[in-house]
Amino acid sequence: MNIVNAQQAIEQLRRMLSNSANEQDKNIFAKLKSDLAKDAPINLKNKILKLEYLYQWEEWEIPWNQTPPEEISAYDINKLLRMYEEKILDLSIPHTPQDLYKKKLLKAKNNNIDFFVCLGAMVVGDTDFFPYRKSTQISRFFEESGYPNLKHDGSTRRFWVAKQLEDMSLDDLYNVIRCLFKKKYFVENPKEENEKIVDIEKAKLQLKELLSSSCQEDEFEDLKDVFDLDINTSLLFNKKIITDDNILNNDLELARNLYLNNNLQLAVEKIWDVYERIKSSFDKDKKTSVMNIVSKISDEITNTSAEKCSTTDLFFYKELQDLTHIGNNYKIRHSEKGKKELKNDATKEYLFFRVLNLINLIHIRMNMEA
Repeated sequence: MNIVNAQQAIEQLRRMLSNSANEQDKNIFAKLKSDLAKDAPINLKNKILKLEYLYQWEEWEIPWNQTPPEEISAYDINKLLRMYEEKILDLSIPHTPQDLYKKKLLKAKNNNIDFFVCLGAMVVGDTDFFPYRKSTQISRFFEESGYPNLKHDGSTRRFWVAKQLEDMSLDDLYNVIRCLFKKKYFVENPKEENEKIVDIEKAKLQLKELLSSSCQEDEFEDLKDVFDLDINTSLLFNKKIITDDNILNNDLELARNLYLNNNLQLAVEKIWDVYERIKSSFDKDKKTSVMNIVSKISDEITNTSAEKCSTTDLFFYKELQDLTHIGNNYKIRHSEKGKKELKNDATKEYLFFRVLNLINLIHIRMNMEA
């Protein structure tokens, strides 16, 4: 499935909501369910397959001697529509750190069948370090978070909250998690009779552990240390390297997107193309261009204590030389036989950011000189 397929599915579902029940829409709904469930995690797949095109009447809703009318289930259609909207987010290239946070949150809730119950327990304070909330306090929490219509009905607290969270959009769910950590809930919260200890740092760690275990991976950060992405988000999102060379700009954007899609081999190959191109950007002769770069960016770091040293003694001359050697001798710039292959993803990630940082430095320092 691609983004276009998902967008088409959303259009069909929206049209369905304005139609009366009919066999054609029923068949389309079944196919859309099947398409979305195909590669979904088992927890999400089960939720998709439970959705019904027709409203399922309860016995008490229909007189015993009448056949129930066929009506569409607007609730289930809207639920499938929202799942397709989330699928688009899952398939899209993230443009901000918040996009990555939401992709991780989406993965957590789709993977873990108990995710909402566990999160609900944190909201009501049935776990350690979170403030305990009675019925009225639960309603007030949702009101202060922007959901004044959510009033606790007196049922079991954590399960009621779990149901509300599960019915929320991903944006609303992300907002609730942020509101859960308002400082006033931890600073101003009076101790209960049982002397329960509230601790915002330990509470954040507990949420982090839930997210990590749900995603089957470590270091998930939101609120900085909760959603730890373990990548250089500043270089990927905040520092845009824009030059007069459109080919270089496009290749750099492609390398970034390949990395974000976890295609590390192609990301490394493409970032090396950018590196080789920027090396020749500051003179018609490539060797002269390299020397211009080295002379400029090495003004603070050398490999010798001597006051005067040759260009080849400069730190960044060796750095460029080493990276050029790696690019030429490993399966990065060339694919012929005899080139060593990089197999470890951690090594590829290190090289990607080593080169990206150098490109960023060259761009900044050479533009300052210009």
